[in-house]
Amino acid sequence: HPFPTRCSSVLAYLQSLQAIDGIIQNSQPIFVLIWIGSLLTLVMWGVYECRRHKKLVVPDLGIALFGLVGHVITVAGNVPLNNSLHSLDLDNYDDNSLAQERTIFEKPWNLYNNIRTALFGIVSIYLLIKLLLHNPTIDDRSEEDAAVSGDGLSTSPYTSYQNTSV
Repeated sequence: HPFPTRCSSVLAYLQSLQAIDGIIQNSQPIFVLIWIGSLLTLVMWGVYECRRHKKLVVPDLGIALFGLVGHVITVAGNVPLNNSLHSLDLDNYDDNSLAQERTIFEKPWNLYNNIRTALFGIVSIYLLIKLLLHNPTIDDRSEEDAAVSGDGLSTSPYTSYQNTSV
């Protein structure tokens, strides 16, 4: 219903959430790309780190698990609540019933969302720190490359100007 038949903040709240969920459930490509892409990026990063270090790095594994738990909470907690809310015909509820449905939905949904926010926040901060501290011109070179160049400095074309003398 584009225009509610009665005006209630609880009704407007629930209808807004239904509308948002309806957009998401219609498989909006940008939303799906971001949600699935974040999971795929986390998996690809984990594989990259394991191959780069030739071992499993415990903090990296922990962060990957945080990301996985965040996605599991979404699928097991938030999505069923969204589906339940989406199935309600809100126009057939009185104000007391609407308030009860909001409480049934809102408290657990917010709890799950707060947990997901904390987990994904930790994951994001960790990955940003790893990205900022990672220097591919030095970190990814093998010891043989450093020995061949003889100077221990990067032979990257972007840093080669440092090795030239006039």
